Amino acid sequence: MLIPSGHARRAGFTLVELLITIVLLGLVMGALLNVVVRQQRFYHGASEIIDIRSQVRQATHLLPSDLRGISTAGGAVGGVSVTDLYPGGMERHAISFRSSFGSSIACITDAGRTQLTLPPLDLASGTVLTAWLRQPVAGDSLFVFDDMGVLGGTGQWLPREIASVTTLVDGCPASTGFTAAADAGKDSWLITLSTALPATVPVGTGVGTPVRFFQPVTYELIQAADGLWYLGYSDCRTGRTPVCTDPQPVAGPYLPPSTDESESGLTIRYLDATGVDAATPDDVASIRITFLGETPGDVQIQGLRTTDGRYRDSLSVLVAVRNRS
Repeated sequence: MLIPSGHARRAGFTLVELLITIVLLGLVMGALLNVVVRQQRFYHGASEIIDIRSQVRQATHLLPSDLRGISTAGGAVGGVSVTDLYPGGMERHAISFRSSFGSSIACITDAGRTQLTLPPLDLASGTVLTAWLRQPVAGDSLFVFDDMGVLGGTGQWLPREIASVTTLVDGCPASTGFTAAADAGKDSWLITLSTALPATVPVGTGVGTPVRFFQPVTYELIQAADGLWYLGYSDCRTGRTPVCTDPQPVAGPYLPPSTDESESGLTIRYLDATGVDAATPDDVASIRITFLGETPGDVQIQGLRTTDGRYRDSLSVLVAVRNRS
């Protein structure tokens, strides 16, 4: 029997082969890591771009919807201008105006011309005579239309403050012509005014006097606690403490205000019928609003133009004032 004189040689990798394998794996992993980092940067940049575009478009839907119902009709009643735009609020980075939140038709006006009864919100006929975004309360304001005894005339809108709002069951009976028998038992609304209406406003049942509810509001660029600039909203109501609320962010962030329109987060231009800047609220025929936003961080996307590495997006909207007379 033969006895082996030594151990059999075992197959394996040499040190050189191991080093080559490690280097190749390092190169592959490095390339994959580079792709992953690039993809992360792309998706992060794309996410910031989507956010800033959404923020810009959000404000262009919010503010114009409030402005489309305002009036810039000239004239004054008892020393109070009926123009919804406030002269002191026609600024480049802020706007103050009367914001309408409801309307109705008075089915009954009392003999003292201090109380108006409004039809129910939901009528059996499906006709909407009273509608509002929220129920009016004491301290709110309204306009009451006075045709001044001239049928088909231009008339005038009379601003008044609301002293109280109460509900009345069957406050507008079918005899007024504004409800039907099927509306029996429904709540109507009794609006008491702080100041009586003039004698030209008709009194009694079924007069159908138009009413429009409003409150003073302001939209402006404000700097929040995080140091960024947002579109802020505040409203005012007599008898409330404080009368005007502190501005609260409703959209943004945007760039800070600037006298340079190309650098300002919010620019508002008040244009007359010829398209030039209007001198007074009575002259305003349209309002151009421009929002400008910027990504908080650098955006590294090939082929995308940026300013100092950050992406900017802007959007302008032109709001035509409808109620000009």
